[in-house]
Parts: sequence; C-alpha cells; structure tokens
Amino acid sequence: METRSDLTLSSLRIDPSSDNASVAALDVEGPVTMTKTLSVTGAVSVTGRIAGGTEDFFPSAARTAISNSLTLTKNTFYKSIPTVATVNLPQTGLNKGDFIDVLYTTVINNPVTHNYTTDGKYAIGSTIRVVGQDATRIAVVDESVDADTQLKVVGKTNGDGGIGTHIRFFYNGERWAAQAVVEGQGSKDVASADTVFA
Repeated sequence: METRSDLTLSSLRIDPSSDNASVAALDVEGPVTMTKTLSVTGAVSVTGRIAGGTEDFFPSAARTAISNSLTLTKNTFYKSIPTVATVNLPQTGLNKGDFIDVLYTTVINNPVTHNYTTDGKYAIGSTIRVVGQDATRIAVVDESVDADTQLKVVGKTNGDGGIGTHIRFFYNGERWAAQAVVEGQGSKDVASADTVFA
C-alpha cells in the first residue's frame, strides 16, 4: 500500500536494515545530519548551500592578508605579504573537507621566508610545485613525507616567491594536505632553493 501525504517533521529516520522503505519524493527544510552512507539513484536538487560544496572554493569577499604569528582560520581566503610570515594551521574544530586558500598578490622580499606550520604533520604526498622557466630555473616538485610539519616558501630576487604563487590546504579528517604552486619573480632566472617541506 502506498501512502501520499505532506508532513512537517522535526526529524526523520529511515532505516532500510529493518524496514523496506521507499520514498518517491522528500522535501526537507532545515539541517539534516547523516551518520551513514546515502545512496541516491536519480537527480538531487539543492536549494541553498551545501557546506563543503564547490561554492566554498571560490571567494565571495576580499581576501584577508596573512601576518606573522597568525593562526589561520579554516574555510578562509588569504593573500600574501612581502615580509616575514610564520603562520600556523588550525588544529581544533576541524571537519573533513575544511580548507585554507592563500594567493600571492605580492612577491616575497629577498631573502624572506613564509613558513606554514602544523602541530600535527602534513598528509603524506602533499606537494610543492615550482614552475620552471628555463634551463637554469627548472621545474621542481617536492613531496611531503611523514615527518614534515612545515611548508616553506623562500623569497629570492629573480627566484621563488612571485605573484601568482598559490597554496591550498585541505583537511582530510586526520591531517592537513597541501598543494602549492610557486611562481618566480623578476627575470625568473634563478634556480629554486629552500622552498620545501621540512
């Protein structure tokens, strides 16, 4: 027997392990918490915002400048400064899928270091990719190992730390993962040095 009706519920639980439940249409207004796998056959239409959805990866306001000794805020877009900056990734109140995005809109002065630190360790396989320019400034990739707690970008005249450098951090549920793309500055003819995980 099929029953059709409109319901206003404060909560709804469907447990297919004990009931052969089939719902043809379900409209939900308000927060929904799921603790197990949801399988959907067909289209899903969402009105509003899904936390951790693709819209989170695009800024909707001006970026905030990083600063020395700053603890970054999750799900926030930052921009660079030319002077020294040791910044810390947050360690509490995190959920899988949280992110931090840092775009370099100014160069890093020579020989200033920007150091992104985590009290835990970076996820193994995080990467720093230095964009190559010529036979001297060749492309370089550094991949994190289990012991790494720092991501360093070192400004150098005609070397690393140029405008367009972009660092993205993603929390995988246990550790922060990083993807950094490092651009050159000036004539871009000095080999990358010291821009590494440590």
